[in-house]
Amino acid sequence: MSGVGLIVRGYKTIGDRRCCEDVIKVESMGKKTDFVGLFDGHGGVEAANYAKGHLCKEMRRHEDIYSCDPPKVSSAIELAFVKTHDAMWTVRGIAILFF
Repeated sequence: MSGVGLIVRGYKTIGDRRCCEDVIKVESMGKKTDFVGLFDGHGGVEAANYAKGHLCKEMRRHEDIYSCDPPKVSSAIELAFVKTHDAMWTVRGIAILFF
């Protein structure tokens, strides 16, 4: 197999709001792994921007993110989400994520 092609497109609209709070990030993490994230600020763009800037970096800290074992990958993602969420509270005081 020569590889898999992936095309990612994003679209966002503000609807009835004054501004759009959605943030999109697409980034190669290496080791044939890509990060595609859509973050909704849930009433404020600060949380979405914080998650965009930190979640992928936190995922890279967990070697299991590159595993072929789905439970290990899920665990690494969960740990990265929790760490990013906690950091919003302790570093920025802007946590508005709901799990």
